[in-house]
Amino acid sequence: MRGRDRPDSDGDFSLLSSSRVHGREGAPGPAAVTRGCYAACVPRTALGLLLSLGSLAACGPGDRLEGTLSVDSEEYGAWTMSPTTCVSGERRQFFGVDLTERGDNGSGVRIVDDPVDGYSLAMNIPDHDLALVVTAASKCEVFDVHLERGNVRVNNIWAVQGHAILECRADGMEIVADFQFSGCT
Repeated sequence: MRGRDRPDSDGDFSLLSSSRVHGREGAPGPAAVTRGCYAACVPRTALGLLLSLGSLAACGPGDRLEGTLSVDSEEYGAWTMSPTTCVSGERRQFFGVDLTERGDNGSGVRIVDDPVDGYSLAMNIPDHDLALVVTAASKCEVFDVHLERGNVRVNNIWAVQGHAILECRADGMEIVADFQFSGCT
């Protein structure tokens, strides 16, 4: 996502066309997250087992990822997404998360807290080289987004937790999202 992209001047949603928000090439997938979690959670010695029992919480029941995204667009069609993978944006030099779904058909959501522009959600449009971007300036009935750094660090990546609740309607477009997540590393 280019740092200078902004919503249209009238506050509608904007499209990014130069590149996908988070493509498949080089993106950390579920295997990368699992390897990182495995390295942090599986002790190599009996002493390591005793010392690392507290780190098991970083990969255990404290992690949570729930919710769905539903988009209905006259121009790009309708799609839904229920993410199964949450990756901290720290891996890609931004504060936020990337949400993807196993067996992904090109959809994905990036939630960002930019220190200048504030919160934004960028959603890949399946089968297109475009992303739909929604910010607080967009005309949404509900725009409730919150991100915060967790208290767990795995492989020098801070876990991120938060939520994103959206209800946006415009001519020919409807976006409804409700995500809750924690332990995203």
